Amino acid sequence: MAGGAAGAQAITMVFAPIVTRLYGPEAFGVQGMFLSLVSILATVAALAYPIAIVLPSNASEARALMRLSMLVSVLIATGLTFVLMGLSGPIVEVLHYQAIEPFLFVLPLVVVLSAWLQVTEQWLIRQERFSALACVSIIQSLVVNVARAGLGLVSATASMLVAVTTLGFALNVGMNTAAGRKVDSSDRQGPVEKVSLARMAVEHRDFPFYRAPEMLLGAVSASLPILVLAGAFGPATAGFYALARSVLYLPVSLVGNSVAQVFYPRFNRQMQAGAPLLPLFLQAIGALALIGLPIFTAMAVLGPWAFSLAFGGEWVQAGHYARWLSLWLFFMLVNRPCIGVTSVLGMQRSFLVQGVLALALRFAGLWIGWRIFANDLWAVALFSAGGVIAAVLLVGLVAYRISRMENSRAGA
Repeated sequence: MAGGAAGAQAITMVFAPIVTRLYGPEAFGVQGMFLSLVSILATVAALAYPIAIVLPSNASEARALMRLSMLVSVLIATGLTFVLMGLSGPIVEVLHYQAIEPFLFVLPLVVVLSAWLQVTEQWLIRQERFSALACVSIIQSLVVNVARAGLGLVSATASMLVAVTTLGFALNVGMNTAAGRKVDSSDRQGPVEKVSLARMAVEHRDFPFYRAPEMLLGAVSASLPILVLAGAFGPATAGFYALARSVLYLPVSLVGNSVAQVFYPRFNRQMQAGAPLLPLFLQAIGALALIGLPIFTAMAVLGPWAFSLAFGGEWVQAGHYARWLSLWLFFMLVNRPCIGVTSVLGMQRSFLVQGVLALALRFAGLWIGWRIFANDLWAVALFSAGGVIAAVLLVGLVAYRISRMENSRAGA
């Protein structure tokens, strides 16, 4: 799965210099706004019920959760349609989202597709068909990027990007569904039971009550800058930010996830064995700092030149954004070991509070840059500063919790 995600991202980056020369920053900004709204709505599209599909030992109950998730997504998409029919005009006026207004009524369709995508992915995970998921990710990325580049020669517009994005969701769902038809032997055993969807909804109510709000907070935090920048300074500004973040987030995703996959089980084993934890934690933090420092320092120094060379002269502003984002994303990379161990250390409540604080700091930075300085670069810089403060705070909280735990062990 990690290889599939990396391959899909690599394909996107290979095509990026071509696509950015076909579509302008404004078209990218509109696509970024659309995807930001989709990512927020996708977290509640099925109320997080798809995540529960892997839990039941009984295949009939897992299939019932699939049906429940699909039903919930259709109901939510229907409600969203009625909301848009009545309030799309006022929403557009208040938020200054005129550029995305023609695409708002595509959102309910993509909400359903995103929920069904979660359902099919969790079904394949349940079957442990990880290679199929990896192949689907790579094929979907290749098809979508070829379509963007090819169709961009005909009509390089925001409408084309949104259309290709929507079709990409549908393609992903279709391929996952086809791969999921091959069931393992455990799902073939025994008669198919009739399972109450209401019972499944009640038994797994923790997911809509707790997991969905947590996911929603994360999605809002990630999508906030694009949506605020687009409303305050126009869609082109959102396009600059979207490109800068996607490029800089690549090492955070690849390196951070790789280290986290090794660090998390090792940390858990040492905790169960009563071994020292703080040296291991600081070692992981230090290793990521050494890896990330040259990468993000180079981007902070060469950002405008590098983006102009790689993506075209009109993207130089994205390079200026990258200079400030590199500071925040460096600290995001460094604090990746904190994310996994919060549950091991029993810090779920602290992690949630820190997430709310991080969102508030980032929003405050964007608001000050917009309302006080009236400058998009100030907004990005202050947003990044808020992200740095939140990341450092999380590292400090985890280190403090580990120190207290080790001190209590020593005292016992």
